[in-house]
Amino acid sequence: MKADGRVLAGFVSGSANTSHEDEYSDVDAVFVVRDDSFEDITAALADFFAAMCDGVELVWAERFNNDMHHNYAVLLRRGDNLLQYDISIDKLTFRSERKILAEQMLFDKAGCLEITQEMPPRQLLRETLRWHIEAYWVWVYIHAKYLRRGDFIKLVYVQQELFNNHAAVLGNLYKETLAYSWWPQMLNALPDVEKRDWMMNYLCHPDINSIREKLPNQIAVFSGDARKLCELFDIEYPCGVESAVLEHLNKAEKSNLYQKG
Repeated sequence: MKADGRVLAGFVSGSANTSHEDEYSDVDAVFVVRDDSFEDITAALADFFAAMCDGVELVWAERFNNDMHHNYAVLLRRGDNLLQYDISIDKLTFRSERKILAEQMLFDKAGCLEITQEMPPRQLLRETLRWHIEAYWVWVYIHAKYLRRGDFIKLVYVQQELFNNHAAVLGNLYKETLAYSWWPQMLNALPDVEKRDWMMNYLCHPDINSIREKLPNQIAVFSGDARKLCELFDIEYPCGVESAVLEHLNKAEKSNLYQKG
């Protein structure tokens, strides 16, 4: 890649070349290319990898690929081993700036990478944080309908939505987690280990009764975390929404219409 005049810069992301690297780390490389060469380079990736290994089993495109950025997971053979290589191709104009740590640098022929001593935290949008809090309460409301129907599959789905929005709140509540947008990395960095383990409550359910029993505690813990976040970022907490949804849940429960699972 470095020898290709169309490729302007390269750096590694993920755990490679960091203190988090171990024997299980795959390679996550990002290459910045000239805009007019983007399509040609991405189209030739299979041949590029085939020349470096004993066989390419798969070049898999991520669903979020667009006309400015492509990411691929490549499964390739080297001897008896099946290895994974993650590669991203960025148009030069995809980002106005690219800040990386010195240990991430592969090469920079065009001066489009900026070395920094510390990665800046994600830019926080108060509107986005409020959206996650409100979304949580919408999905809590929806629980009542699916509990009444006894629809375990859809309840598992809405539990995942509660998890996603609670994780977003936690990711912005602690300075240690601000650098991460992917929830597995964020939870691994969470300083409150007990809270990290507790979050698995959203993801492990053998039946409807498990969801029904865990929901009140989930709501209470989320409310506490969300209120702390609102205080931290001077956001008005939607107390009225919380009260209305809880009243709705209480009425549904007292009506004895919940299906037993």
